Amino acid sequence: MVRKMWSTFSPELQKAYANSNKDLRLRREASLDDFEKRWLKEDSGFMKNGDSSEALREAKCAEVLMLWVHHVPQPAKDALKAMVLPKLPEFNFERLKHNNPSLSSRYASSFTCVTGHNMQSTHTSDHKWPHWPAELHYHGKGHGAYPFWMGGSGSGGKAPIEVWWSEKQQAEKFYHHSCAMSEAGASKDAPCYHLMKGGQPNPTAYLYTASEDFCCISGPSSAVQTSGRRLQSGNAEKLAPPASDFMDNMTDMGEMDFKGDFYNGKVKKYIMQLPDTEAVTWFWYLTTPEGLPVEQGEGGKPSPDDKPTQPGRGILLWHEYNQSTFDTAAIDPSVFAVPQVCQKTYTSCTFP
Repeated sequence: MVRKMWSTFSPELQKAYANSNKDLRLRREASLDDFEKRWLKEDSGFMKNGDSSEALREAKCAEVLMLWVHHVPQPAKDALKAMVLPKLPEFNFERLKHNNPSLSSRYASSFTCVTGHNMQSTHTSDHKWPHWPAELHYHGKGHGAYPFWMGGSGSGGKAPIEVWWSEKQQAEKFYHHSCAMSEAGASKDAPCYHLMKGGQPNPTAYLYTASEDFCCISGPSSAVQTSGRRLQSGNAEKLAPPASDFMDNMTDMGEMDFKGDFYNGKVKKYIMQLPDTEAVTWFWYLTTPEGLPVEQGEGGKPSPDDKPTQPGRGILLWHEYNQSTFDTAAIDPSVFAVPQVCQKTYTSCTFP
């Protein structure tokens, strides 16, 4: 599969990922010959043992899918549509505990090289459900703490949300009616907006109160250095708005019955499990059988009665989509304008 894809890999995408030495979408090898040598060496070292062999096979499946998603442009994908891709295997923590340390590291890194927050200017999508349309405005309900990366204040509660998302404008604006803004440095808790602008590798993000009397910068300091402002924190996660096909990075776990605030019926279940080195264990995403969004969350696993469990790390939170509010009309660019209070702030509230 790598041999078939090799000639289609985009140098522009590789260059974009190379701008950050922490971007695990970066292609590991510079040449096809390097891939051949590395995989041959791995095969000779681990294929004799059954457990090691299975772990290596799954790591390679994950790596091949990473290359397909993040390095092959859409026209090339169309040309290679006859190629049968492997399914992304669910991350298995037992692989890390019972294997050679070098293989465990190889296995873990293969499953952390995919991320939902990876919108980029060169991204392409067919915009057919389950892939999102080019722009989407919707309402829903948020469950759990917000802003979740600042702490657990608000866990167990729920509140209305409203979201504007645009691949065309590389932006997402998220409104939450109940925000623990005091954790971010505001004088009191209040409704808030989270604005993410720009694609990888240099996105920016701002968290601010709905009254626009407080704002902090939630993106990394390197993303706003050109403004000349000195921030309070150092390096942070570079998170762009989600790509329209983020669910392609997740494991399709089949269907289950579901009962929520806006939808009851069969749902398709997508799950991503990350290794123990990551802050969050589980991410999930549910859609109707036709691919329309129903629910997404992190820090736990979904359940049929919309009461997710939390078997791993991270703060449990999720939000439900109200499908009756979906609007795919063009979004006015003014929606994503950076408020004046954010243009003057020195306060940082970055992702860890």
